Amino acid sequence: MAASADSGIRWASVWPLIAEPSRRRLAFAARIALICTLVAFWLVDRVGRRPLLLTGIAGMAAGFVGMGAVFKFGLSGGYVLGIMLVCVGTYAISLGPLPWLIMSEIFPTRLRGKAMAIGSLSVWLALFVANQAFPPLVSDLEKKFGTPALAFWVFAAVCCVAFVFAWQMVPETKGKTLEEIARSWTPADDRRIRSQA
Repeated sequence: MAASADSGIRWASVWPLIAEPSRRRLAFAARIALICTLVAFWLVDRVGRRPLLLTGIAGMAAGFVGMGAVFKFGLSGGYVLGIMLVCVGTYAISLGPLPWLIMSEIFPTRLRGKAMAIGSLSVWLALFVANQAFPPLVSDLEKKFGTPALAFWVFAAVCCVAFVFAWQMVPETKGKTLEEIARSWTPADDRRIRSQA
């Protein structure tokens, strides 16, 4: 999830076909990311992790579809800025901070250290692979189809898969203790048998 979002945002924000990025534009995007991250801190316990994550993934998918349209139809100016801000903002309120928070909550205490290490390594490896794969993907798709738009649409498709995964698999942990979250992973029959023993 985060890998496709991070790689796409990073490359979209500096892509030379859109416009030569100025320090002012990049600083503006960084301020928006910071503001949205602070908003995420405020919203996470009010709205919940799962709704925020699902909203962010859907926003990222829409942003990538829009970024593909920028390249496909040669859009510029306000369209590019608006789409970039959607990508940056939705990433900063969801896919940026939430996987780390959710990982720290869903694993049982006895496994948390090892599970967090494996999860963190997985996230960083996925980011590395996505960032290394993106330039050749863009180049190949541009050679074959005459536009880099398809690369962004591939990332939009990855976001759609991530949305379905999050919808099916990610529990809401807002307002629950770590023990309650751990119990929610145990089937009801197993809990009943353990309580009778």
